[in-house]
Amino acid sequence: MKDHAVVGKFIGILPSEKALTWWINTTWKPQGHYDLELGVKGFFTVIFLHREDQNMIFEGNLYFFNAVGIYLRLWKERFNPDKEDLTVAPISIRMYSLPSEYWRDDILEGIGNTLGSFMRASEQTRRKRFTSYA
Repeated sequence: MKDHAVVGKFIGILPSEKALTWWINTTWKPQGHYDLELGVKGFFTVIFLHREDQNMIFEGNLYFFNAVGIYLRLWKERFNPDKEDLTVAPISIRMYSLPSEYWRDDILEGIGNTLGSFMRASEQTRRKRFTSYA
């Protein structure tokens, strides 16, 4: 039964089962058991024991494997990877040598909206933790 399942795909990379398991455990930190099924064309399905673990994933967070974004959706019956529309996925942009006067949320958002649809600046950028890039 896949009532508590999500389908995902990292855009541009194909992590191993071991790497995916590590990523799920360290990034999502599910409270209960889950099963991981590898699919075709880089898709994978994570079947959670608890609905809370599934719901937690969609509470406004963006997820990356290094700098690679993930396409995520709820699992549906008769999932067909050939019919998935992968036109939207988060990407991470690094801006090197950005002058400090541009490190404001409104300016970073304007830059992001010029490139696509801004979602958020990283916590490290917002705290100005780096000085070589935003």
